[in-house]
Amino acid sequence: MAVKSGRIGLIVAIVFVVLAIATLPGFFYRNYQLGTGHAYREVITSENITEQKFNSLTEKHWNSYRAAAKAEGLKCAFIMVLGQHIPLFIFILITVGLFTRSISRKFRTFLHKAFFANWIVGMLFLSFGIGYWQSIKFPESLGPAFIIYSVVVAFFGTVIGIAKLCRRRGSKPSKLRVNCPQCDRLLNGATTDMIGDTGVCPKCKAEFVIEQKDGPKGDSRRWTRQMMDLDLDNQNTWDPFRQLVYARDQWRKITQCIDDEPDFMDQLTCSPESLRNDVARDLRTAGLKILLNSYENVVGYHGCRRNKESTYCTDGILPSDTSGLIEYARQLFHGISGFDEAVREIRSNPFDYLKHNEGKIGLFLSAKLANHFSRGSELISAIINRLGAEAKIEAKRRYVATGKPTVIKCLVPIEWLDTHTTYPIRDAYFGEVLYRLIRSRRRHDDETFGSDFGYLLTRAIPPENILEFIDMTQFVDYGGENQRATEGKLGTVTY
Repeated sequence: MAVKSGRIGLIVAIVFVVLAIATLPGFFYRNYQLGTGHAYREVITSENITEQKFNSLTEKHWNSYRAAAKAEGLKCAFIMVLGQHIPLFIFILITVGLFTRSISRKFRTFLHKAFFANWIVGMLFLSFGIGYWQSIKFPESLGPAFIIYSVVVAFFGTVIGIAKLCRRRGSKPSKLRVNCPQCDRLLNGATTDMIGDTGVCPKCKAEFVIEQKDGPKGDSRRWTRQMMDLDLDNQNTWDPFRQLVYARDQWRKITQCIDDEPDFMDQLTCSPESLRNDVARDLRTAGLKILLNSYENVVGYHGCRRNKESTYCTDGILPSDTSGLIEYARQLFHGISGFDEAVREIRSNPFDYLKHNEGKIGLFLSAKLANHFSRGSELISAIINRLGAEAKIEAKRRYVATGKPTVIKCLVPIEWLDTHTTYPIRDAYFGEVLYRLIRSRRRHDDETFGSDFGYLLTRAIPPENILEFIDMTQFVDYGGENQRATEGKLGTVTY
């Protein structure tokens, strides 16, 4: 229902946009004529031109009058387009948007604000335009403009109100059970009248579209859940895997395999070529289906030394540019001896570090390992570590001052995990979850947090996929030892 409503709203919006463009030339020309006519009338009135004088005007006088009249006509046309034509169609498009039930709560709030902003801006332009074809000048023209727009706003407001009332009275709503797709929290007070609306979880604040799906009569869970995001640091996102692992028959098979085969747990995360246990193979097959069918994104963690947060909010996370990083480091460490020798040593490394990292973004499945790489560029750190003792101290001091150690929490679409990585990483995500769930129940502990896996992404992460900037100036490693970034004893990865 929500999808159908959204498609109808889009079609209607496109129709009105085409209509607005088609009628714009005629409306513009009409107001151009009104403006030029008013300008001629103003000239005749201001200069007291009688009928006898009018008939005796020379071509020179007519040309000056025509030029002034054309200029006034263009002003009138532009201002009236901005005061009448465009605001009218914006009102129509906003009304169509508010009729569409599948829009998010934030967008609905934006449309309400845009409605009143369009009212104020359109009224101001209309008040200016009235002066070009009426004798009322600004600010006296604000009164008529306000009355005109109040009538228009009242009309559209009435249409929206009547539509809402008819929609609610069309069918008697019945109570249904709705659960948050992120944390499974029950949303109280849900009815069939909310189908297509945007639901907001009172616990985790997640937003999702409420849609009704076909199912057996009397089924209390009749709602299609929105695709989730899998986060290895948030066990609330593991529920579909938890249902797989902890099912009675499945858990019995798992415990039997653990007792009979000491290396069964390794089978959950090993390479496909090394997989030989049937139960582990079935678990991984089912886990892959869950990942593809229940999740839209996975959460990745990228370590960096953040200078300006606005740069990431505008450009996103960009792949590594090793030549650009070297030039940046050259300027930052200007005057420090040994820089060129350090770069040459890195270039001569058989591992070919520069080629390995060029055009890639380092990501981790968990913040557990990402926090150790939140001190900045690994390439710049490698340059610093190859300088002399005194030069190294000065270089570290300068580099520490460039920004805060940060872990960026971001979303990575599922389809990128095999197509935009240097090696397939998709199995690592659900394999790690399966491993942690089994380990947690088997050992009766809470050591299910984090992962040591990392990988390289070969494309940029857009700014809208960035969830959070985690300041790692002070952080706690997962062994419990407090670590603090200082400008004193700077190690390889702790500055």
